[in-house]
Amino acid sequence: MQLWFWAWLLLAGIFAVLEVFDREYYTLPWAFGAAAAALLEGLHAPIAWEWIAFAGIGSGLLVGIQRFRAPGRRSLRRPKRDATP
Repeated sequence: MQLWFWAWLLLAGIFAVLEVFDREYYTLPWAFGAAAAALLEGLHAPIAWEWIAFAGIGSGLLVGIQRFRAPGRRSLRRPKRDATP
């Protein structure tokens, strides 16, 4: 395997471990992007496509997570309980 394959895998692992230990920053989308870039490297894709996959998947997932976790979203609100029986 090429050096880039191991670099992408190492980067994916670092981002995944960071996500486990620090939930304040969203690094898991970037771990998926790095894993996709490693897969492309394993398939002998050009390096430009690897960077596009890393940036595109990482950004896309990050935006999707941010939109899902947006304050005011109804699906994330807990139902209010009526205090009176």
